[in-house]
Amino acid sequence: MMNKISVRLCLIMLMIIIPVQSVSAYEDWVKQYLDPADHKIEMGDETGYANCYAAYLDVVEKCIEQYGDTDYADGPSSGTQITTGLSFLKLVDFNGDGTEELVLVFNSRPKEDAGRYTTWDYVFNVWSFDGEQAVLLQDGTGLFGTNGGIQTVCFVKNQYGSFLRRGAADSFQYYFYYGYKKDNDFGLAKVLVWEELYDEAAGDMRREYTVDDELVSEEKYNAEMETWNGNSSDSEAFLLTPWNTEEKEKTKAVIDETMRFLQQHSRDKEEPEEKEEPKEKEEPKEKEEPREKEKTKEISVPEWLLHIGEKR
Repeated sequence: MMNKISVRLCLIMLMIIIPVQSVSAYEDWVKQYLDPADHKIEMGDETGYANCYAAYLDVVEKCIEQYGDTDYADGPSSGTQITTGLSFLKLVDFNGDGTEELVLVFNSRPKEDAGRYTTWDYVFNVWSFDGEQAVLLQDGTGLFGTNGGIQTVCFVKNQYGSFLRRGAADSFQYYFYYGYKKDNDFGLAKVLVWEELYDEAAGDMRREYTVDDELVSEEKYNAEMETWNGNSSDSEAFLLTPWNTEEKEKTKAVIDETMRFLQQHSRDKEEPEEKEEPKEKEEPKEKEEPREKEKTKEISVPEWLLHIGEKR
């Protein structure tokens, strides 16, 4: 029998409590970046931005080295594909302060093992820059899921800022919004859930609505949904398990565009030019005395030879 407690505990275990540390290779890769300090900074000038993008590029290159570049394998449903390796990349200014965060998603399962794919194989990161290096603000497994294990990277923009929306939707709605909260810390800012529960007294199913785990009316829930999902024209969705070429190319284009931007706007780490050793001064050569011109010998020509061919 389904009840409220078991369903909610299961949801929380899947979406929040399951630690990324279960992916050991991932833990080794990111532990050097974990920093509890406040990550908000003033970029200041173009050099600051260049350093920021260079730090982000370093993170991306390390991810590719660890998990592989963007590629594809057969998906769980007929006609779908799974993005493997580096699966998503985008710069997002979550709170509109002019400093962009880096949203990175990768598939932690090797491509050759893609047949055992689960939605939790996708790991997402949100990175910021502290003035010296990239720092990890948020990470987790799974994005936004729908029927058949379809995984989508979703962004919404509302009056509070921009948010990464995780969760799932089917005969229920579990919406988790990640972004900057009122205290200016990055994290889980809002939770909206409705689900079907069995009502023992009525002997039937009933729908229950919660906002941040507090029971609310359907009207209140719908108002919160409208507020947090913002204007549909400001929403973006990128499939990690595309079912057609158009969706596949759309997601890949964002990855490529972001990669090109990071490469173009990072400060070049040029190796110092090798200094040429000073050439030794050549001692001036002694001027050679001009040679005397050799005197040409005068050849006497017989008088008769000068007049050959003349008419007499």
